[in-house]
Amino acid sequence: MDNVKHKKILFYYTSKTNSNHINEIADLCKRSGFQVEVTGNRIEVPKNSTVSQAFSTKKYFNIAPIGLKNILKFLYHFFGLLYFYFYFLFYLNYGNIRLLVVSGDRDIGRINSLIKAAGISNIPVVVTSNAIAGPKEESLHFRRNNPGYIIKKNSILSKLLNDVSVYDSKTGERYTFFGKIYTLALRVLGMLPLEPWGRLGGGGGWCCLVDSSATKSSYLRGAKFISEKKYIVTGSLEHDRLYKAATEAPSGSPYIILGIQNWYENGVFTADAATQKHKNILNIGKVARDLGYKVLLALHPAVAKCDYEWMKNEYGFELTQEPIASNLGGASAYVVNGVSSTTRLAILAGIPLFILDDVIEMPSPHECNGNTVFVGNNWESLSKTLLTFLFDDAETYRDNDCDNVIDGQAGKRIIGVFNALLNREIRLRSTYARRLPELNWLGD
Repeated sequence: MDNVKHKKILFYYTSKTNSNHINEIADLCKRSGFQVEVTGNRIEVPKNSTVSQAFSTKKYFNIAPIGLKNILKFLYHFFGLLYFYFYFLFYLNYGNIRLLVVSGDRDIGRINSLIKAAGISNIPVVVTSNAIAGPKEESLHFRRNNPGYIIKKNSILSKLLNDVSVYDSKTGERYTFFGKIYTLALRVLGMLPLEPWGRLGGGGGWCCLVDSSATKSSYLRGAKFISEKKYIVTGSLEHDRLYKAATEAPSGSPYIILGIQNWYENGVFTADAATQKHKNILNIGKVARDLGYKVLLALHPAVAKCDYEWMKNEYGFELTQEPIASNLGGASAYVVNGVSSTTRLAILAGIPLFILDDVIEMPSPHECNGNTVFVGNNWESLSKTLLTFLFDDAETYRDNDCDNVIDGQAGKRIIGVFNALLNREIRLRSTYARRLPELNWLGD
């Protein structure tokens, strides 16, 4: 690790949810002797600029005819992205940045300008996230009722974006991953990730750190232009925390964990519908409580804990917003609605997993040979499965880490990748969609 103090790493997060993950890795690098800087937020045009004053409210868009409205939106996104592209070109080159670590490469906002500027400046870009990207089918589900993602047949946009949109056989429509106007602005500027559906790492990053070979396989499935070498299995700091908790946890009363998803906060369900989904999971927890198991409710880190106090008052379960790895290692079972990054963590840790699949048509749970995964499409049937399971000796169902990444060494592997990139031992291509031929002027 020669001269690490002269190798400055910029860490950039795209939302409050993944800021903790980015800050954890940044702290690890600080302890290893690197210079680090952490920042991140969404795209903004300077408040006093003419563009900001012209488009500071939505009324300018709402009063315009649909065609003019789309033109205004395009210009707003185009010049906003272009402004920050040149801003980051200056910042990266004069700020002595040697490595860029981002929490995603398929987000909206100034992150797209930053990744493109880093590529032009020959600065390695690492994509890392504490979340697992959902499959294409799940992304389509949340876009079907939003006209902002639909490419109408025989429209101008259908000619410009046909090859970077996907066809949905259920609706007969084509959809863009980002909003269609934003997608056009990204494409014109050469910032559009080529394969964002169902994966991270389909854009401008040099490499993408993943938690397991199962995640790597799921991201490569269906990919046409992404090299297998772009995905590097390191495990995550969450794994190291789980490893420490599992090896140091004192023996005590057995407990299960109920994963409480942020359905309402994410805009998936109304407040009433989300509450009903939560009650389905809570009813399953009563089965374990009646057998003498302690029940722990793991809240999503982005929600307000006070909004979920009713669960504690009504059911008597304990609420926690600690990183789930702090408790998962000693749990007898993990019960959750649908598939998420926490289900992958449970599978890797060999924790018996119970998935209530009553949300949408979810894909099969992430594969991992030898682990115990139960799926039910209603809470009554899954409760019976959990009851039978807990009556047996639950510990006999535990399996070893199927991918050998929960060993307390993920942090060392991550630092190893950073050093290899800084020393130019790793070099992979970015994966951008081709720009429109007549606008190929921003650089490769």
